[in-house]
Amino acid sequence: MDQLQRAEITLLQSLQQTFPDLETPMLAISRFGAPRNAFLLCFPIAFCFFGARSGLQVLWVAVISEWLNSVLKWLMIGQRPYWWVMESNVYTGEERPFLKQFKITCETGPGCPSGHAMVAASVWFVFVASLNEYIMSEVRSVQRAKKATRITWTIYSLFIVLVCVSRVYTATHFPHQVILGALTGIIVAAETRKLSVENYGFGSYFLGGLFVLVSIFLEYYLISLVGLDPGWSMKLALKRCVYREWVHMDTTLFYAISRDVGAFFFAGMMCSCLTVKYDRVRGQFAKKLTATLLTVAAAHVIESMYVPRGYVILFYILGALKYGLVSISTVGLNQAVSSYGSQNQNL
Repeated sequence: MDQLQRAEITLLQSLQQTFPDLETPMLAISRFGAPRNAFLLCFPIAFCFFGARSGLQVLWVAVISEWLNSVLKWLMIGQRPYWWVMESNVYTGEERPFLKQFKITCETGPGCPSGHAMVAASVWFVFVASLNEYIMSEVRSVQRAKKATRITWTIYSLFIVLVCVSRVYTATHFPHQVILGALTGIIVAAETRKLSVENYGFGSYFLGGLFVLVSIFLEYYLISLVGLDPGWSMKLALKRCVYREWVHMDTTLFYAISRDVGAFFFAGMMCSCLTVKYDRVRGQFAKKLTATLLTVAAAHVIESMYVPRGYVILFYILGALKYGLVSISTVGLNQAVSSYGSQNQNL
């Protein structure tokens, strides 16, 4: 593995040195492909525009893929380029390659598989599949509809490739980590698409969220039990990041899990409390667009809320509540907008 990673470091260094002008677009692509956008963009848009069933499928695949990614990261103990190049013994007696770091480089969890690649591949797969179903139902010409779906899958493929390249460019991941993440994400998406989410009540969301939470704590305990340090990657991030302020708590595996549990729990609660129409409604473009814009705006306002970092446990709890608010606003605002016209007619 050391020799493979050494060759990949050479490729990474060459990429940075050959294309220095790509820094801005690579950072933008990496940020857009971040797992949090599954909750801030994909979930609200799919829920409001493609229907509640599609939105909840996006949410389910986001939670499952991010949970599985966290489990695999602790099991596979993958290194990250920005610290491995300074820690590895393969460069003993010779000059170590220089890798440029960026504000998004210093992630704190283990590196394999890539969370960005895995979650983006799975979530956007379900999103594009829902988009194509919408196109097939709304476009009258079958030939035009099929042509449009081919274009969307092509854009999806290019986007995932760019996300993978951006993670390598920023020295956050080795190439084999992003490839594994993307392939695993597609498999997760294909299987999650088969779930009949419209038949799941609050109990399913509660038990699902509880399983995610308990399984992660159990894995953490078992890793500690065998004498390993679950926090080894955080220590290396703090040690090898060029600026300590670039190490962010919201890149830890526990924060990802708290985000998943919060969004999952409150989405299930809202869908159980309200009369949600799971099937896609034809037409009503203005209503769908209004609901989409409102929910996406609300999600980003909620995301911008400051969460104090002084107490770690409180930070994770508030993170869960913050993404729970995203689910509440998405389901609630969509319900309010979609029922607005019918309420006026009943007066």
